[in-house]
Amino acid sequence: LWNTTGTIVAGQGGQGNGTSQLNEPAGIFLTSASTLYIAEYANHRVQRCYQGSSSCTTVAGNSSGIIGSGQSYLYRPLNIYVTTNETIYISDYGNNRVQKWDSGASSGTTFTTASNLRFIWSDQSTTYLYVTDATNAVVRQYLSIGGANQIVAGQTGSGNQMAFPYGVYLNSLSNQLYVSDASKHVVIKFNL
Repeated sequence: LWNTTGTIVAGQGGQGNGTSQLNEPAGIFLTSASTLYIAEYANHRVQRCYQGSSSCTTVAGNSSGIIGSGQSYLYRPLNIYVTTNETIYISDYGNNRVQKWDSGASSGTTFTTASNLRFIWSDQSTTYLYVTDATNAVVRQYLSIGGANQIVAGQTGSGNQMAFPYGVYLNSLSNQLYVSDASKHVVIKFNL
């Protein structure tokens, strides 16, 4: 059996926008150094929490939870992916975009735009980003340096293989893409 008692590692201060508080944490990412990044859906920010610390630091968005559409703001961030050099890709759901936020930057740049972009994952080398596009029922593959995208899972039009792709994970060793479909209540594996 597993340990049924968990340990709170972030959000010890209850709901709010203080350094030890969270408000609707959504996407999380844990680096190999055990640094935790949290996309806060209702605080419109991304927090970085070092292991063993009781407080977190805002690394993307506004620390006070102010909504905005400018490059230094987020609106309902849903998911994040963090590279080894701490560049953060953010599914900025409320602004219908993916924001790329370089480490230490005070604002991000728009990586791509489309409605209903949900979750992001990358291959091990961070050459490609995989983004679920729920409106078109596809997963798109982008070069991490920017540029055009291609559909790698699902298809547009009638007869879609997926109805509402939500979560995505790439097993870089087997080159298999796993996609959760919230409408069909399944997880689908694609060989790339």
